[in-house]
Amino acid sequence: QRTLRRNFAANEQALKARIKTVTNIGKITKAMKMVAAAKMRSELARLTEGGEFGHQLATNWFKGDETARRFLPEFNEETKTLIVPFTSDKGLCGGVNSSIVREIKNNMAHKRRDRFVIFPVGEKGTLGLLRPFPDILHKAITNLQTPVSYATAASIAHHIEEVAKETGCERVELVYNYFKNVVTQKVDRKELMTRPGFRNGHYKSVYEIEEPDFPLATEIYYELYLASNVYNALLHSASSEQSARMSAMETASKNCQEMIGKLGLEYNRVRQAKITKELCEVISGAEAL
Repeated sequence: QRTLRRNFAANEQALKARIKTVTNIGKITKAMKMVAAAKMRSELARLTEGGEFGHQLATNWFKGDETARRFLPEFNEETKTLIVPFTSDKGLCGGVNSSIVREIKNNMAHKRRDRFVIFPVGEKGTLGLLRPFPDILHKAITNLQTPVSYATAASIAHHIEEVAKETGCERVELVYNYFKNVVTQKVDRKELMTRPGFRNGHYKSVYEIEEPDFPLATEIYYELYLASNVYNALLHSASSEQSARMSAMETASKNCQEMIGKLGLEYNRVRQAKITKELCEVISGAEAL
């Protein structure tokens, strides 16, 4: 007759190794939370101090100029659009990247694909959109140096303008995570004009002062308009990423603590069973004598 034997020693060693592994993971997630919190404070300071620079230029400029507004481009569903989603290059930051990909998929579910071109910024958005939209994903920018600077934003804006010109797009749409507070980020969309549309409105402006080189000033104003909006989107995306990573790592640390507690109970149960078994063997041996 085969006897049933329980290998308490193996179970005890396995539980001890697992507790050690989960403890190390908890230390890593706690450290990552502290790093993300420090980076988030830095990104928030940069967003507060310089994020609003110039990105409301066209809105404030043409707001009170009815003559110029009549010459601005009018967008509709048939307007060819360059979509620029902003995501991160790294993961472990909750759903900030997947929300951007999901927003674009839902928006284009019932629309003509030939009226859109996608130019993602960030590796996670590129990978997420490459499979569903391989035919309209033109180029991508990844591995941005952090923290992003205005020079980086101006370079990205230049590439956006070049892609819009190559593909014949008349509208640029930035899709990014808007930072509201530490626990809330929402997907925001911002429509921008291309250079010809901005040029038409600026030339017809009746409130603009006379400048020595009016055409050159128009081109410079457009570059400021596009680069400042890209910079604003980059800062909001960076703040949202660090905030989401901090929350994700805090949740992971709490889960590690809960798992360590459950594993500790299981370890004590196995250890107690092993001691009980040894006592039973000692008592049985004494009775046999």
